[in-house]
Amino acid sequence: MGKKGYLFVVFLLILVFFASGQMQKATPYEKYYLWYTNEIAIPIDQALKKTNDSNTIKDYRQARKTFLHAFEEASEYHLPDQKLDKTHEQLLGYLEWRIKYVDGFIEYLQTKSRDTKAVVNNYNDEGNIHYSIFISNFNGYAKESNHTFITPVYLY
Repeated sequence: MGKKGYLFVVFLLILVFFASGQMQKATPYEKYYLWYTNEIAIPIDQALKKTNDSNTIKDYRQARKTFLHAFEEASEYHLPDQKLDKTHEQLLGYLEWRIKYVDGFIEYLQTKSRDTKAVVNNYNDEGNIHYSIFISNFNGYAKESNHTFITPVYLY
């Protein structure tokens, strides 16, 4: 076989690998994980990092917009598997408490009130509880689906 024959065989092998990868459909777990990572975790992580670095009202207002957008996105998302329902409810709960937290922190930055700071800390704790349950449920769903769940390093 000449040079053209080898190139043809390599081309066919690449074509076969590409075609076999295209035929494999994503599982409901993979769909939800990719959606969550790209539409929720990454934008929120970027907004939180910005607020942690600056503590300005402007940055918290931008973070609020990010959380509101994530909440709207999550509210409209059609679950690829109904077994994700309770997991998704926890994600929505997390986002609701984060919006309250950001609103409260904006008020705290404006007033510097200790009472407001205590309420804000409570909002933060509630959000963390929902996030922990979300991660736990998502991990359980991954195991049921024969996947290894890796927490995206994006959310705190």
